[in-house]
Amino acid sequence: MFEKQADLIQKAGIMLNKAMQEGQYEESLVNKLFTLAKECDDLTLSIIQKNQETFITPFDREDIQQFANAADDIVDSILNIARSARLLKVKKKRNELSRLGDTIEKSVTRIAEIVNLLKNKKQATAILKSCHKVKRFKNEGELILDEIMPELLNDNDIGDIFRWKEIMDKFRDLLRSYEKYVLIIETMLIKMV
Repeated sequence: MFEKQADLIQKAGIMLNKAMQEGQYEESLVNKLFTLAKECDDLTLSIIQKNQETFITPFDREDIQQFANAADDIVDSILNIARSARLLKVKKKRNELSRLGDTIEKSVTRIAEIVNLLKNKKQATAILKSCHKVKRFKNEGELILDEIMPELLNDNDIGDIFRWKEIMDKFRDLLRSYEKYVLIIETMLIKMV
């Protein structure tokens, strides 16, 4: 089930990147992301229920619950970005967003790879290296967001500044959710070894 969650994370991230590359946050995108978020919610509930019913689990029950919820938070964050971009009618396509979209796609792809590696305890070193890479992507994304702010302040449209500030806050939430997710994985690995 964790693999299915990771797949949903990856699909949502790729869809968001495509929208960012095109500068288009249409209602159809939000609807597709909403469907993925609902599917992830249902999957999270299933994981938590199975966690309660299973006598022996590969990880601590608390870690499993945090892991499932953190995956759900990532998909919800992606949905919130697309929803806000559409509602706030973000029009300008910024080059920095294209770079940020690439960083998001690299992050979600790496997360999916990490989850697939979790099946094998012997992959602990590779998993930890990949977790470190996701944290680097998070830092890269933060730097890109920091580049946007000075350019925004040069704009004369105060409404545009506030709209972009709202979107940038949602991107920061997404980047933090990646970091939280891999920190949970690292904790689970430490307990396994």
